[in-house]
Amino acid sequence: MRVRGEAFLLINAWMDFLALWLAACVGRRHFRPLRAAAASVLGAGYALAAWTLGGVWRGLPALAAAGLGMAWIAFGRDAGVASVLTFTGGLMLSGAAAWLTGQGMGTAGVTLLCGAAAAAVCALTRRRAVRGRGRIQLILTAGGKTARMPVLRDSGNLLRFGGGGLPVIAAPEKLIRPLLPPGTDLRDLATLPRGWRLIRVRTAAGVKTAMAFVPDAAALRRGGKTYPVRAAAAVMDMPGRYALAPDSLFRPAEEKEGSHAGL
Repeated sequence: MRVRGEAFLLINAWMDFLALWLAACVGRRHFRPLRAAAASVLGAGYALAAWTLGGVWRGLPALAAAGLGMAWIAFGRDAGVASVLTFTGGLMLSGAAAWLTGQGMGTAGVTLLCGAAAAAVCALTRRRAVRGRGRIQLILTAGGKTARMPVLRDSGNLLRFGGGGLPVIAAPEKLIRPLLPPGTDLRDLATLPRGWRLIRVRTAAGVKTAMAFVPDAAALRRGGKTYPVRAAAAVMDMPGRYALAPDSLFRPAEEKEGSHAGL
């Protein structure tokens, strides 16, 4: 079989570029197209040397060195893990290309389809990452115990606690139960723990009296970042999988992020 050198270099460079793109998407690393293109040229050059010279050039050490060099050019200090991801992505693309070729598909179709597949994987990975950043977790600590729960922004939550006027997070009993002192029963106000207070809460079902307290620490966590907040917590006898926090609790975190559309 005769292979034109220019086509061989272009196809290999394209596949190396896709492998680097996949490594950046899956490993959640910053992708620099120009650096990836330069790395792809190195990869294509290695592929040409392995094809024409054979011998040690086709061995695993040479292949690993080429992959590490590509990752170093494309990702810099993240080359270690990125080289493994690049190698894995390259194997997947090579396998897909070989299968498509065996099905009778031409070179142009194979390269386009592999590119579309890489784009789909990256789009799916990005979508999951965005969803992950959108999830917000509330972390409350009291008496050496910690409770973690998902939290939603509730513009209708105007509750305030004590003379300091701390904003109040309304948390379902089942989510905040780890922080309840022994013997606490929401249906028996006489079991109100020492240091806690009773507050009036207006809900869709009417006005209720709830037990509330100020935790030792409170924080919101999203996308790997934690933002300490000052707030009280009210234990609510209600169903639900989320705690409800007022708007004011999210503003400091938004200011730190420089965005008003995130939390």
